[in-house]
Amino acid sequence: MAELIEPLSQVVFVEDYFQLVFQDQRLSVFGQALLSTGGVDVGLGEPGFYDALVQLIGQQADVISASSPVVLALAFQGGTRLQVIDNGASPEAFALHDENGRIIVGRSA
Repeated sequence: MAELIEPLSQVVFVEDYFQLVFQDQRLSVFGQALLSTGGVDVGLGEPGFYDALVQLIGQQADVISASSPVVLALAFQGGTRLQVIDNGASPEAFALHDENGRIIVGRSA
């Protein structure tokens, strides 16, 4: 998977998914998502999720190892973790459009 080199610069909410923009890289998340910060977990669609996601703007993220059902995990420099979980609702859990025009897709099981 491509490294996320630039800090998060934009969060875009689209009907039933969201995108995280890291300058020239765009991560589209189609699966269920969970934010964990300070021992508190907030799931996609729960109160506070979108606000917490926007608060990550300006932070860098590293891709960290994940195990099923988590198909992608990011650790932001402020300590927040984002996990993309395979919920089986979409054939793709996420898609990363990198700075070279490549698309990396995380498939659901």
